Amino acid sequence: PSGILVGFRISMSLIYFVMINPIAGIGVHDPLHLVSVPPHNATTVCGCGCECTTNPKGAPLCCQRPQPKRVPFFLPQYVTNDTHMTCQPYRPPPNCKRLITPKDVYPIRSPFDTLQHVASIARGQDVVEIGSRQGDSIDCISRAARRATTQEMMRPYCRTLRARAKQTGLFNVVCRQFPKPPVINAEAYIGWWMGFLNPQFIYVVHKLQEEGVLRASAKMILTFHDYGEQWEIWNRISPFASSFSLCPFYEPTATDKRDRRGRLLVAIFHPAEINMAVFEKRFRTEVFEMGALNGKPWHKKGY
Repeated sequence: PSGILVGFRISMSLIYFVMINPIAGIGVHDPLHLVSVPPHNATTVCGCGCECTTNPKGAPLCCQRPQPKRVPFFLPQYVTNDTHMTCQPYRPPPNCKRLITPKDVYPIRSPFDTLQHVASIARGQDVVEIGSRQGDSIDCISRAARRATTQEMMRPYCRTLRARAKQTGLFNVVCRQFPKPPVINAEAYIGWWMGFLNPQFIYVVHKLQEEGVLRASAKMILTFHDYGEQWEIWNRISPFASSFSLCPFYEPTATDKRDRRGRLLVAIFHPAEINMAVFEKRFRTEVFEMGALNGKPWHKKGY
């Protein structure tokens, strides 16, 4: 009987480590499980689901999650993150709610809670924002970035952006369509478009990296709403993301009371590391079905 009991315990342990334990990570297709299970002593101080723990000296450390990986073949519907995390000293994002007087309200611009999270990702880096409207987002992000540039194709917005850049002295303004040359070579590219444009943007940046126009290490920071078409696109694009966070927000000045609370997903992509043959096959049909580009080649459009 003792031998049977030992065998049973070993079998149950194997079942746990092979089947249950991987699922305890991150299910990128399940909006309810978008963050890894934190350690017992973790405290959420980074915002947007980034778990932090404390090192022996008491300083908070913000965890950066690695590339997702697939679990055993008999559970193909799940994609999980490794439980190992690398840590870096935590620094709070700029308080853009207090520092900035916005020219737009949500949902015309992104929520301040989301902007502050993106600013924390861009901290200390050379960043380019593609499409800034009146500049609320780049005004926030530039307060954390090492160098910030906005690239805007609409002339009325360009005039507003130039005036704002002159007032703050925190960012540069380029008034031309992306990716018309000369293309700015940055560490990170930020976009706020409708979901179906995000795959195209990834494709274009990947091609520019292949051609040596952009550095191979450049990353992209993109956002998705947690409902509707954008969530549909996210479900298809999520296996290609390096990391992501689901960011709750509250905007008391939103145009509609129903829009004051919600969630935006912020994802980081490294286009140079993406298998573009698989990526293009996954998205070409869906984008054409949505009529996004009126029959034009889906990866040729500028922004």
